[in-house]
Amino acid sequence: MLADAQGPLRAREVTARVGNEESADNVNAVRTALERLTKAGRAQRPGRGLYAQLEG
Repeated sequence: MLADAQGPLRAREVTARVGNEESADNVNAVRTALERLTKAGRAQRPGRGLYAQLEG
C-alpha cells in the first residue's frame, strides 16, 4: 500500500484503501500496524501522523 502511494499516507487513508470501515477502532488498528512496521524498519514516518515506504 505504501509503496504504491504517491506520497505519505495517514492511517485513516490506509484504512479506507484496504476497504475497511473508517471507524475509530479500525483506524487505531491500522495505526498500530503502521507503527510496528516503522519500528521494524519496514516503513518510515516523515511527519506527524504520516507513513511512507522507506526510501532507497
